[in-house]
Amino acid sequence: MNMNWKSKLSIFIICVSIVLISLGCGESSLKNPVEPETNESTPAPQKPTVTINISKSAVAPGESVKITATVSAVNGSKLMLNWVNTTGYGELSNISQNSVTWTAPGNSIIGEVRVEVIQLIITVISHVISVKESGVDTKTNIETVTKTIPITITN
Repeated sequence: MNMNWKSKLSIFIICVSIVLISLGCGESSLKNPVEPETNESTPAPQKPTVTINISKSAVAPGESVKITATVSAVNGSKLMLNWVNTTGYGELSNISQNSVTWTAPGNSIIGEVRVEVIQLIITVISHVISVKESGVDTKTNIETVTKTIPITITN
């Protein structure tokens, strides 16, 4: 039996196709370097734990108070602390990330008692990137905590 080159080429293509199809079926022996998460949910962000230390809570006119904040349990990519002089009495100075000095106004009416309110607003921004079977999932979580610090001004 003498085959022409077209028949030989056709048989060769059929054989190669059968081999390639059989190799393509079944599991791959290669491991995926990025394992998908088995849990489809991202853990809920945690609010930071904030502790306030104040040098004194009652002052005379013109006296200063140092307020320090300690923030812990933060899993975030950015932590911001904002000090706010809510009632507007006195003055905030020496403001840093975690501490501030507040000075009571120098003048007051005799017998008058005022309460100054300083607020500390803590904001934590975190970016969560998860690899899942459905693809890459990115989330931005923003958590805030507000602490109120009352200071009494007595004459």
